[in-house]
Amino acid sequence: MNHLIVGLNRHRQGWRETAITIVVYLVVSQLLDVLAAQIMSVTGIRPFYPNAALDVLLLLLAGWRFWPVIVLGSVVHWALIEGMHSNVWSAVIVKTIEAGGFAVAVRYVTEMLDVSIPPRTLRDFAWFCGVVGIAAPIVVAVASLSSLVAINYLAVDDLPQQFSRFVLGDASAIVVLVPTVMTFLRWKQIRPPAEHQDPPLAEAIVTLVATALLVVGSHILSSITHETVLDLSF
Repeated sequence: MNHLIVGLNRHRQGWRETAITIVVYLVVSQLLDVLAAQIMSVTGIRPFYPNAALDVLLLLLAGWRFWPVIVLGSVVHWALIEGMHSNVWSAVIVKTIEAGGFAVAVRYVTEMLDVSIPPRTLRDFAWFCGVVGIAAPIVVAVASLSSLVAINYLAVDDLPQQFSRFVLGDASAIVVLVPTVMTFLRWKQIRPPAEHQDPPLAEAIVTLVATALLVVGSHILSSITHETVLDLSF
């Protein structure tokens, strides 16, 4: 009887953690979508796509089997933000290909290549960036854009521009953000046990807040003066 109760408690806890993971992902993904749209509306470009990094983080932290949650996120975004202004099936097709591609890439580097996440060596970093950060976005972009052309949602003339947006936006976000976030979340795994220390959390929070205030303040000034206040190109 006691074993049955313990098993039920573990099962409930597992479902609770899964539900929390899904809810947190869906909320953060919608916020990042809004942020990316704001950056593009001000600058006219999207130097990086943070949702790609969030998708990879979900697959690394929760497991590659969580890829359907990424597809669910696209449906939620369509229902809450896009609505009748866009075709939900095109978003589902793209996100299904993206989720499947990133899931395969994450599983390959972690299980087949035995890459440590966060990267501990140059080999780990090179394989992660090469496979997940560069190869996967290229394959996903080719498959996604080919599907959109096949259903007449995208014109062939727009392929070069859309391909560069897919690849550069996803790759820059994954290569820059994922190793950084994973390093702070799993700080103790990359140090010998005798040297375990907490990461400089306070300094990191202050830096992020200061950067956010700078970007938001520049956005407000740009909207008031109709002039570019902060140039984020590099």
